Amino acid sequence: MTREYLRSIKRTIFDNGPAFGYTITITGSAATLASTAGSPSGMEVILGSLSAAVGFSILELIGNFVLRGEEEETEKVVQLGNSLNILSVTVSVSAVFAIASWLDKTAAWVAGPFAATVLYATLAVSQLSAVRIMRKNRK
Repeated sequence: MTREYLRSIKRTIFDNGPAFGYTITITGSAATLASTAGSPSGMEVILGSLSAAVGFSILELIGNFVLRGEEEETEKVVQLGNSLNILSVTVSVSAVFAIASWLDKTAAWVAGPFAATVLYATLAVSQLSAVRIMRKNRK
């Protein structure tokens, strides 16, 4: 029972690592924006959500069309890359803090979620790429 439970934990974390990291990033970003730039209006929430979705869509298009047919990562590479998400989360939320400090409220609520999305995904991909390169160099 214990071994199966531990395997289930491993599988759950492996499958959900990037989504969990992004959830932390976008939630932390919203809290940072609210505490630094001020509570958003309804329109600012909509614009922020739209900007995050646009950032995600741009990266998804790049991944789907530019890298079509590329081989999938091995499980070990993805696991190690996911374990480095703490860097992606911290840098992304810190960037949102800077944006909230520099821009006016509405601009911050539009730029912050976009920046958080693009930075988190870009850094997560960079970490995965670094792990892949390190593994290739070890072989």
